[in-house]
Amino acid sequence: MHSQSQKTVGSVKSRYIYSGWQQIADYNEVSGALQNRYIYGTGLDEPLIQVTSAGVLTFLHADKMGSIVATSGNTGAMTNKNKFSPFVSVRYYPWLKKILLHD
Repeated sequence: MHSQSQKTVGSVKSRYIYSGWQQIADYNEVSGALQNRYIYGTGLDEPLIQVTSAGVLTFLHADKMGSIVATSGNTGAMTNKNKFSPFVSVRYYPWLKKILLHD
């Protein structure tokens, strides 16, 4: 599987940094400023927390298949909910701001 290394939306260019297959950070391509970093659990593909450059935490909640189905903030209140169909082959991860294709 090839991972997306950069993305441009309007005038904002982002670069994605990986450790193996885990995305660990996003940087502004122009300024080099950190945008987000990611904290993983013990599983290979188990993202748990997104931390913004301002230190804001977003907690990532997975279902039994490992798909991120919801996010919450510091208070525990749900901030986003993802929907999946039983036969999904394309998934959008808003916390990563990208689409991943699955076999």
